[in-house]
Amino acid sequence: MDPLWDRHRDGRSEELDNSVERALSSFSDTGVAARGLRRQALSVGALDIRSLLEVVEAEQERTGRQIASLEAIVAAIVEASELVSTDDEHDPEGATIAYERAQASALLRQARADRDALVVTRRQLELGQQVVCAVCGRDIGFERVAAVPTTSRCVRCAA
Repeated sequence: MDPLWDRHRDGRSEELDNSVERALSSFSDTGVAARGLRRQALSVGALDIRSLLEVVEAEQERTGRQIASLEAIVAAIVEASELVSTDDEHDPEGATIAYERAQASALLRQARADRDALVVTRRQLELGQQVVCAVCGRDIGFERVAAVPTTSRCVRCAA
């Protein structure tokens, strides 16, 4: 298991570890549901705006739960580091608390950026518009939007 989630050795409570595990399992389960909706939309063949909106909505819900879970994880890491006064900079058993906090914070920043991108995508679709590439201004195909709802670039510009 990733050292970010497995830190029993430094004196953190089992309750804290259990809350982190619950948070992780909650957003991994929702990711499976969102991917299932994406596959379903892709299998329809002719994607319409309504089915894309369903995919984007499911992804927004998953991302919201992911943000909540990551916020809880970051808070748990900060709280746990305040309870333990160890020099983990030279910890021979794995990653430092600072590394774990930086890793979780980076994941949280990315999830928030994804949430913002989904808002833009949803707004364009609700207005009946094709999602437009931020680089070249061409339309992004419905298939790409269904596969990667957070995209802001067409296939050509993303390559």
